[in-house]
Amino acid sequence: MSALRPRDFIESDGLLAAVTSVVHAEGPVVTPRYVRERGHLRKLDTVGGRAYVLERHPEWLLTSPLLGAEIILVPGTRIERVYRPAARAAELRATGDGSPVERRAAGVVSALVRHDVPDDRIGLTGSVLVGAAGRSSDIDVVVYGRAAFATARGALGRLVASGEWREPDETDWHEAWARRGSPGTFEEYHRHERRKGTKAIVEGTRLDLSLLQDEGEGTPERPPYRKLGRLTIEAPVTDASAAFDLPARYAVRHALVSEVVSWTATYAGQALVGEWVHACGWLEEDAAGGRRLLLGTSREAEGEWLVVREGAA
Repeated sequence: MSALRPRDFIESDGLLAAVTSVVHAEGPVVTPRYVRERGHLRKLDTVGGRAYVLERHPEWLLTSPLLGAEIILVPGTRIERVYRPAARAAELRATGDGSPVERRAAGVVSALVRHDVPDDRIGLTGSVLVGAAGRSSDIDVVVYGRAAFATARGALGRLVASGEWREPDETDWHEAWARRGSPGTFEEYHRHERRKGTKAIVEGTRLDLSLLQDEGEGTPERPPYRKLGRLTIEAPVTDASAAFDLPARYAVRHALVSEVVSWTATYAGQALVGEWVHACGWLEEDAAGGRRLLLGTSREAEGEWLVVREGAA
């Protein structure tokens, strides 16, 4: 089995889960997303996924000494199937088969390729990856490598400008805000999201672009991490070159932390160099004594945020 990467999915004992981290040698850290029941896939939220694992495989739920947090780790020996986004994109594009959302997803991949995004740099993750896409599903596109991602964002802008795709309207943004469960006001969410250039509507279906940086791009995770408590800061951003990475990183000038790190996509691409951010999360310390502010300790990231102060630069 080739190496797992974040945004791959794995399946084990009827549970389908998204890979979020591969820092543990024993197996991937995952977020449960679906469970097989009578031939169908039922979607799980964070609470439901944890409860399912606790009932069926409590040994997969543990406190990680590396990450300093409770995690769900599926042993590599228990993985029955791996779902890879790039392979799924190639499959749908080659066959043209599937549900209406799957056919639209194949069309999205083809449109990005027409606009110079290399086809081997594009993947389809989420519900389309595992065959769970329904009428209300999104098209979640992962682009591998920062250069290809920049090209994909440019392509999205041109496709919207040409009318082939369209920009989300206010109703679309309200729906996205409600689904994400973001703290703060809708106006804050809309102000940040609209400028990212990662969302569009394709034949009535929501499209979201995300980046998985190549190995060697950006700063690798350096566990173990120790949580020191909650922290809220205001600070200027000094480097946002990793703003769309997984995890997203923002170097900041602050007395207690050198960077803000986010595992939740809500805060990817959130701030630019020179902007002041107001952020709340967990103060973490690495083995070398470096300290950072961590966001995204759950998929919903309740009580954790990163917002740009209006008018501050």
